[in-house]
Amino acid sequence: MNRKYIIAVLVGVLSAAILVFILELFSHSLYPVDVEEFTKAVNSKDRELFRAFALKQPLGSFISIVLAHGVGLLGGLVISRLIFRRSKLSLYIITAIMLLANTVNFLAMPHPTWFPFADLAFTIIIAFMYISSRKKP
Repeated sequence: MNRKYIIAVLVGVLSAAILVFILELFSHSLYPVDVEEFTKAVNSKDRELFRAFALKQPLGSFISIVLAHGVGLLGGLVISRLIFRRSKLSLYIITAIMLLANTVNFLAMPHPTWFPFADLAFTIIIAFMYISSRKKP
């Protein structure tokens, strides 16, 4: 396997993760979390208390996270494509890894019922639009 191909996948995933992290930090600045309430919910180890805390967050905070996941993936795909243009497979691999990371997030933390569907749909649409727009050299 081509070394440049492996680097493109690794850098693409890392870039996407870093972009998601930065965009989520920005989201938290727009929709700050009550630190006392968060600490109380986490330290209680009561899953229902944490669930109630998470589900009462503003709608905008969830929407901004959906956007962060899609835009972060797009950035990772673009960076990967700049490194290695000869294969779309690397783009599919990066998309699959990021979708897996999103799914782990859904399972680890409570979210509104609509959130996983919106998040996965937006992420897949962004990936599909970018990947299908790339011509194979």
